[in-house]
Amino acid sequence: WNWGLDVDQFGGDYDKYSIMKSGLGGRGDPSDNYCVTDGNFKVGEYTPHYCGEKDAWKSKSTNECCLRRYTLPNALKTEVWRSTGDSAAVHELSYGSDSDKDGFQGINEWIQIGPHSKAHCCIGGCNKSTGGHLGNLGNSPDDPIFYLLHTHVDYMWALWQDYHDYDQIHKDDINDNIYIGEKYNSDIDDVMVFDVLVKESWSTLRGNEVIRDVHSIRDMGYKYEYGSFIDTVDFPTRYLDNNWFYEDETRRRRRRRLKDDSMRFDQLAYQQLVKKSCKDDVNTYDGRRKLAKTLAKMSCDFANSGGYECERPAYFDDCSDMERGPNIYNNKMDINITLNELIEKVSDYPCMVETREMYYSWAKQVGNLKGLARGDYDTFCDHGFISKQPAEKECAANQIKKKENKHKRKGSYDKW
Repeated sequence: WNWGLDVDQFGGDYDKYSIMKSGLGGRGDPSDNYCVTDGNFKVGEYTPHYCGEKDAWKSKSTNECCLRRYTLPNALKTEVWRSTGDSAAVHELSYGSDSDKDGFQGINEWIQIGPHSKAHCCIGGCNKSTGGHLGNLGNSPDDPIFYLLHTHVDYMWALWQDYHDYDQIHKDDINDNIYIGEKYNSDIDDVMVFDVLVKESWSTLRGNEVIRDVHSIRDMGYKYEYGSFIDTVDFPTRYLDNNWFYEDETRRRRRRRLKDDSMRFDQLAYQQLVKKSCKDDVNTYDGRRKLAKTLAKMSCDFANSGGYECERPAYFDDCSDMERGPNIYNNKMDINITLNELIEKVSDYPCMVETREMYYSWAKQVGNLKGLARGDYDTFCDHGFISKQPAEKECAANQIKKKENKHKRKGSYDKW
């Protein structure tokens, strides 16, 4: 599910999103305990594994456990994410930090805190007791939207890997520092637990896969079509490996015919930026990154105009001086703070209060209340788009092989 395409066209009008009209059901029915009552996963035709605390997520009409979606009201300024933001994410130089220590400092934080978390909470509802399946961390796979959401997360991750030449690093050559980020409580040779999925008849899992085994989508036997994201942001496909990404010309022509003109502002803004930039800014790796970030900032400002602005205050208490301890859900080091305490610190800023109310339960489950307090989940148009990476943090692949001075060998998969 390319969430950016929906947000570009419909903003926060969730009912118009393609994912809500895909046969997977729309928002939950408030008159029936927010159970999904349409599509292929409606009450009576699908029984999720999780039925809420004390079996509270049951249909009032049938008393059956149901797929629950506590989708937010339409037209809120807390949208999912725009395509320009995703483009800026792919241009980030580093992986970032698994510990969420510094906010938006790499592809991990961009995707995890940005569109991934927002989709879980905006579509599913992230209150642990009164929300829905998609917004419940441990049981979100009960909602079929989970798989389309995470497939696009995987697509974005693979695109970032390929664009920064990590696709040319063999899995046996990966080390803990290869992605220039900070890992947390994990090792690249840790065995991943897939539990009952290994025993499914359709499964290709062995049950002993380690993290390095999933570094390459080619090793896992699949590749991605360019798709609508590439079209929307005019992504430079000449740098992509055809063993990871490919174009289907028939589908491409169909996509172009159906393309909506709602992205006109982004396209015109990009054209103006290109005209005002020197040739090096357009044709170099670092120049394109700056253009992508500038366009993302402009696009965000435009989308949030007309009374929807959420500007970063000159000062607010971000809880940076609070001690951290192990989170009860996953042992991540996090702060211990209640929702009311968080709200009290930003009570003068309504949009920040709204964000804390929406994401508190989710941030607590993932061990990132510190990020919520810091403003990582707020709809500021500056926090991720203007993050700066020190020169020495240029990705490892580009330290070895400069992309701009040597055309990438299509299909190359040699060890370095």
